[in-house]
Amino acid sequence: MRDVDMLLMQQVVCRIAILHVRQCETWGKVQIPGLEAMDIEHLPDLKLRGVTCYHHAMSTWERSSDLLWAYEICEPDFGENETPSDWASQFRFKVDLTEIPGCVSRFPEGRRSEYPLIKCLDQFLGMAADYGGALPSTHRPFLCPEIWMPDILLLKRAGFIFQVGDQFVWTSKIGPAMREQYLWTDSNECAAEARARAQEELAWKMWQSMPDNIADMIFRNPADKHRAAFVGMAFRFWDDRELCWGTKALDRGRISALVKIADLLEQAGVLGERGRVP
Repeated sequence: MRDVDMLLMQQVVCRIAILHVRQCETWGKVQIPGLEAMDIEHLPDLKLRGVTCYHHAMSTWERSSDLLWAYEICEPDFGENETPSDWASQFRFKVDLTEIPGCVSRFPEGRRSEYPLIKCLDQFLGMAADYGGALPSTHRPFLCPEIWMPDILLLKRAGFIFQVGDQFVWTSKIGPAMREQYLWTDSNECAAEARARAQEELAWKMWQSMPDNIADMIFRNPADKHRAAFVGMAFRFWDDRELCWGTKALDRGRISALVKIADLLEQAGVLGERGRVP
């Protein structure tokens, strides 16, 4: 493994440990500092040894628990009613933060295929880009928050990102990790942008195909009620499976999705004060 890849792996595993602890129910048991810039060469002296944390019932946190367990950073803390197995409801840290790089470097060479760098990165992205939302998954250039700069600069050295002025852009090398977290599609398109585009297309399809009688029921309301009326009519008459208006929706869309579509139409000026555009 290249030196820069090992440094990057140590960096992201340390970051995963901190993010994992901060999200778990450890308050009062350990003083966790605010998330801040963390340079692998100058790690804060954070005492994690003995801290018990839950793995959370979400795949991102379960996989991070497995990763920390594999590197012997954590060990399962089986409860009285639990039988020791490959799953535990909570974990206990075996080491302090400054000891984690050593755990990573000592990981047996024969097992590195189980947790290669790209797998560590997909866990990192699951927390930093997906769950935490701190780092974007877009292909467009982005400004890096100062706290993430040490991570980004190591990613740049390892070829996962490149710099354009004071901004950064992900390279295709990060693709497997992004796809594993469903942040990119199989064609390496940003999944969030693909969903937004599909939702915008659906909004216009709903608007342009809306029957006159439904439009009349919406616009008989005061202008400031058009948005809510649209959501109500769509919930009653838009079939989310057949993608068409009907006399009764057989497969109703979720209210939250319909509200977002109403927001798009309102922003486009076809709801509210300006009324219906022919």
